[in-house]
Amino acid sequence: MKPQKIVIKLGMPSPKNRTKAMVLAAKVYGVSSVAITGDDKDQLEVVGVDVDTACLVSCLRKKVLRRADIMVVEEAKDK
Repeated sequence: MKPQKIVIKLGMPSPKNRTKAMVLAAKVYGVSSVAITGDDKDQLEVVGVDVDTACLVSCLRKKVLRRADIMVVEEAKDK
């Protein structure tokens, strides 16, 4: 199975909420890397194999942020 890249737009993130979102995403099964991207530092980029995207976003909405939207799910490219 190939790794996939998931980009999630975070609504109104503070530095504290960004950290919480990264910690929560890092604990999800299959995740190999987590990063904050975007011009406004409002996107969470998750790379992993067999990651349940819907579950990840649902957990982010419940525990960290009220808004979290899936922007991109694609095959991760090798650097």
